[in-house]
Amino acid sequence: MAESLATGVEEGRDAQGALGERVAAWGRGLAAWGRGLVAKFGSQSSEGARQDEDEYIRRVAEALGVHPILSPEDLKYQGVQPLGDRERSLQRWISRRGGGDICIRISRGDDGAVDRCWIITDEPASPEVEATQNLLRLKGWDAEVHPAKRSMVALAMDRDLTLSPTEVEETFRNLLRESLRRNASDIHFEVRGDQSQTRLRINGEMQTYSLSTGRPLPVAVVYQIGNYLFNRLAKRGARQFVTTQALNASAQTNIDDVAVALRFATAPDIRGYDIFIRVWKPDSNALPLNELGYTADQQRLLREVIMQPSGVVVFSGPTGSGKSSSLTALLDALPEDDKVKRKVVSLEDPVERELPHVTHVSVNAIVEEGGWKALLGGLNRWDSNINVLGEIKDAETAAAIQDLATSAKLSLTTIHAGGALTIPSRMEELGVEHNLLINPHFLLLLINQRLVPELCPECKVGVTDSRRLQELVAQNQDAENAWAPPESIERLRRLAEQHGGQWFVRGPGCDYESADKSRSCRGTGIVSRVLVAEMIWMDDASRDFIRGRDWNGWRHELLANGWKDIRSHSLEKIKAGLADPVDVERLVTPLEDHGEGA
Repeated sequence: MAESLATGVEEGRDAQGALGERVAAWGRGLAAWGRGLVAKFGSQSSEGARQDEDEYIRRVAEALGVHPILSPEDLKYQGVQPLGDRERSLQRWISRRGGGDICIRISRGDDGAVDRCWIITDEPASPEVEATQNLLRLKGWDAEVHPAKRSMVALAMDRDLTLSPTEVEETFRNLLRESLRRNASDIHFEVRGDQSQTRLRINGEMQTYSLSTGRPLPVAVVYQIGNYLFNRLAKRGARQFVTTQALNASAQTNIDDVAVALRFATAPDIRGYDIFIRVWKPDSNALPLNELGYTADQQRLLREVIMQPSGVVVFSGPTGSGKSSSLTALLDALPEDDKVKRKVVSLEDPVERELPHVTHVSVNAIVEEGGWKALLGGLNRWDSNINVLGEIKDAETAAAIQDLATSAKLSLTTIHAGGALTIPSRMEELGVEHNLLINPHFLLLLINQRLVPELCPECKVGVTDSRRLQELVAQNQDAENAWAPPESIERLRRLAEQHGGQWFVRGPGCDYESADKSRSCRGTGIVSRVLVAEMIWMDDASRDFIRGRDWNGWRHELLANGWKDIRSHSLEKIKAGLADPVDVERLVTPLEDHGEGA
């Protein structure tokens, strides 16, 4: 490779004069160095060839007194842009003359005239570069030649790699606007080497996002968006964007006069990095308790527990299971008289839904000023009746919920746990004392819940509709990430006969949209998500099972006494034609009856 580079430089000696001679000399020296390596080590590896190319570009750039272009980062903030529409004829001429080996970048002054011009090329001493430079001089442009790796020349022609700060902000805001239009709860940027992917989580499922051209966002644009989020937009948390560390931050902005809250985080991957963005509207109206999807009995338990003077109510489930929305709805379900008589303080990170009768406190704001001791000390002086602790996630928050619960006040919190029966053991793992778990004044109500896709009413397919089901299977058998029914449709039909109701599976997708536009299919076969849950009201029998850590015995005892677990609730949604049994088994629980109650 070094030999061929030296040859190219030799050909341009006359064109570049004395400077060309200096560059050619470096090329000859590099060629000799390359021959020496080959003689010593044999044929060069591809990695060695890349290193030779980097070294050559650095040496030529040093000779020319310019900036070398070795990576996308070298293209980002140099203040020059690819040629625009007004220079189409010039771009066509350069393409004919130099093929894909030459890229022109320019910047303009306030008067619109070109005040800076770069020729980016991997053949800086070629006759084509000399001809291009002479043409640009005739236009009055004093062009600098910037040597670049071959792989960088094509990238330099991509306008997306050098967006201005304003353009980066507008690119992100357009993405955020589309996310809100499609009711996405999260935005994921995934960078792997020189490739990137942007995905939106809609109704709990990931969907790929592309530009209007059908292309993904370029890696350099994702990096610039990361800089914008953490360096400019963030109000709390990390304020410097790096891709090698896990970062967390939050911010608020406005899109078309709508307040939008953002919580963003990064995860370093061995091949690149991810940026996660949670999106919600803090001032949007939360669904009332009776519209969330709980059964009538579950609603009754929730309305009873919120009237208790003390104890702990725990919501559990994975991320995105609606815990925070349910907790907010429970607080909003307080009778109007009690909203006046009782003081409610909510400690959150971040505040997701605002209620007029609740004092919302950002945990970050307090922790930054002295930690959990300052937080708890404040609570004791705030004279509250109901306390909300956003999540039990470590020893500190476990200690906090113990202190809150033993202060003779009602406390609401959330935790990541696989089921209502596993909440006590999960709390103990995080540091809650076992003796406190069996205290009759501690745990009141345990809730576990999930959100499953809600079937589109227009295109869902019944499991007994053989013709449409065969069409669905044929349509989706080759589609990437498409829904496909289990190997045996007969199994679903047997379960449908066993439990009753007309069972449906996800259809092919259509253009259905509800009258209020809050629910739409958009070709996915689903329009929203429905809640399935299980609840345990704590009594002496339950505390005895916790005392002995007899989780299986506890479950059998509950089922024998008519307890409706999350499987039972899921079956109700399936029989009502709202949920796909395949989704339920994938996200919640198996549906086979193992003799533990329907």
